[in-house]
Amino acid sequence: MNAEFQLWAAVDLMSGKAVRLRQGRGDSAWVVSEDPVGLALAWQEAGVWGVHVVDLDAALGQGENRQLVRQLCGRLRVPVQVGGGVRSLQAYWELREAGAARVILGTLAVRQPEVVQQLAAADGDGLVVAADLREGWVLVEGWKQGSGELGETFARRMRQYGCRHLLVTAVARDGMDLGPDLPLLRSLLAAFGPGILAAGGIRNQEDLTALRALAGEGLAGAVVGTALAKGSLSLRERAHGD
Repeated sequence: MNAEFQLWAAVDLMSGKAVRLRQGRGDSAWVVSEDPVGLALAWQEAGVWGVHVVDLDAALGQGENRQLVRQLCGRLRVPVQVGGGVRSLQAYWELREAGAARVILGTLAVRQPEVVQQLAAADGDGLVVAADLREGWVLVEGWKQGSGELGETFARRMRQYGCRHLLVTAVARDGMDLGPDLPLLRSLLAAFGPGILAAGGIRNQEDLTALRALAGEGLAGAVVGTALAKGSLSLRERAHGD
């Protein structure tokens, strides 16, 4: 894999545990580890480029795991990218001050796009905007509501606002072992340009190889969760690639 291609290991938090969901549904959660910090440290030692942390309780409006998020940011040497329920500028800057290398905005970016413009100017490398897509449409509020905006339109608008990093999640494939949505990624790359991270459906090394082929079109990397948790993707096959 190209050295520039970033592999992020997903650590999704719910009730203090690392879990995985299917298509973002809270009732589908299964526990990956009772010790999210230990899990993240294991992924770090295995050679991932970074750790992608999502506070699912905050995203779903059923509490939060912010202290645990702060622990993860403090313990890891690799970059930590944090999202889930970041619905204010204050929350964004608190996470950055806690040590998050990047902070993900989803609903806030859709509802208050002026915030994207402000943060892109002030902290462009730390800002990630989430494009969570089902059937081509952007979702908000923990993937529970539609925004009424098509993914390509949203991606183009975010680039115009100065956004450098776009996290594209194929929601219908997330946690479902269906493979990445390559046509969706190509359409978003055409609209946004370089700087996209892919998420949703990645099963194995073959899927990562298919994604690597899009690096020339600007795909920066991928976020992998279920495949690592199930062991269908081994980091011994090289996180960074050679």
